[in-house]
Amino acid sequence: MLYDAIIIGAGPAGNMAAVRLSEKGHKVAVIDPRHDIGNKLCTGIIGIDCAKRFPPQKSHIYSGANSATIVAPSGKTYTIEKDSPQAFIIDRVSYIKTIAETASNTGAEYILGQKATDIHNTQSHTVVTLNNTKNKLISKIVIVASGFGSPLIKQLGLQTENSDDYLTASQAEITSNNLERTEVYLGSRIVPGSFGWVVPLADGKALAGLIGPKVNKGQMDQFLCLIKSRNKVANITKDPTSWGVPIKPLSRTYGERILVAGDAAGLTKPTTGGGIYFSLISGELAAQAASEAIINEDFSTKKMSGYQKNWEAVFGQELTIGHHARLLYQSLKDKQIDQLLDHLWTSGAKDELTNPAEFSFDQHSWAILKTINHRQISPLLKSFGPLARPFIKRILSTTAK
Repeated sequence: MLYDAIIIGAGPAGNMAAVRLSEKGHKVAVIDPRHDIGNKLCTGIIGIDCAKRFPPQKSHIYSGANSATIVAPSGKTYTIEKDSPQAFIIDRVSYIKTIAETASNTGAEYILGQKATDIHNTQSHTVVTLNNTKNKLISKIVIVASGFGSPLIKQLGLQTENSDDYLTASQAEITSNNLERTEVYLGSRIVPGSFGWVVPLADGKALAGLIGPKVNKGQMDQFLCLIKSRNKVANITKDPTSWGVPIKPLSRTYGERILVAGDAAGLTKPTTGGGIYFSLISGELAAQAASEAIINEDFSTKKMSGYQKNWEAVFGQELTIGHHARLLYQSLKDKQIDQLLDHLWTSGAKDELTNPAEFSFDQHSWAILKTINHRQISPLLKSFGPLARPFIKRILSTTAK
């Protein structure tokens, strides 16, 4: 059987691509080694922009988040509070599974418990090998949405080898009796150059985790002890599990008869590692590009390059600014982070940066640029010395292009 499109990976990007392609009447197969769709390590927070564009069902939402507490390296706490939710804490498994069900009901075929182990092109189609066996599927085009670290990316010649392009996240499930809102922990004693979190779910359950360069068991154990001392942890109900998080896109997310979407393409927020929103958008854009290729019978590398131009136009600048902002933050010492937070709150700059309608949980570039250019904050950032200044310059030069 010749499929119009094979999608490898039943995550946000893959399922959304399946929905959009099957809606257009294309014959689609989705391959995933898991039997349980949507079951992926993730904190499961989406912003208002994502919720409006890809609405979750009410049953998917644990709670709306209109506030968060930041715990500075010094231990001092700062709370951001808004009148209405800026994000939703969701049941990610159910949310993604519902998108897959929509795709299936629209005609997409799901092949679960099968792993795509090889992709190669012929003159007329693409061949996908399953489980390193003689079992093969053929299609006109393939969308790779198999998550971060997929060996298929390297096989296709799209993999970069820069170890700075990803972080490690570790997360445990806990119960908590004293957690009113999401808490974000900063400082080198938590994880150098990054952050930790405690996110309330429902019925006293919560998620506690870290993200940073090569987060290890010792760091996670220390973090759990810290939040336990703050009376945030009653019990650990599921031991920490780790996963890789890309923070920079692949330099090329396409090839002849090939498109790469979601985490597999490195399309996550560099500031937080969150990937749901950009994965869903990239799935839509990949489906659009694939449909045009199928209709026009043009699967050339040149034709496929239009997909990358499209996602770059939608959120490419967001990713670039976010990446430089992360590097800027990584250059700061604990004392400088304390100074920055204190100045944001005491000067009133925090309200100017978080109250306007432009503030978005899903897209951080507006807040980053406003912070760097703020009359009260800009001089402080520049006073942090030669390590910080190059990243400030890169952020500003990105917007000037």
